[in-house]
Amino acid sequence: MPALAALQSLQRALLIDNRRTRPITGATLVELLGVFGLLALTVRGLDLTGATAAAISLIAGRIAGNLYLMPACLTACKTAASSSPASAGSLSRRS
Repeated sequence: MPALAALQSLQRALLIDNRRTRPITGATLVELLGVFGLLALTVRGLDLTGATAAAISLIAGRIAGNLYLMPACLTACKTAASSSPASAGSLSRRS
C-alpha cells in the first residue's frame, strides 16, 4: 500500500506541475467508487469480515486510481520531454 501511495503522489505531482488537474479529480472519483462498490460486494456478496473486505477494497481502489492516472501522466511526460530544455523535466521550478 505505501508503494501505491508513493506512485499516486508522484503521478499527481507530475500532473499538477504540467497544469493538468482534471485527471486527478477523475482518479479520485474512480478510487472512491471502487472502494465503496467493492466493499459492498465483498461484505454483502462474498460475506467477508470487515477488515478483510476493507483491505481488499482499499488496495483495489488505489490500483484503479493509479491506472486511471497513467495515460495522463504518460502524456504529461511526453509534453515535458518535447518542450524547451529550460522547462523540460517534471517538478521544475517555475517563476
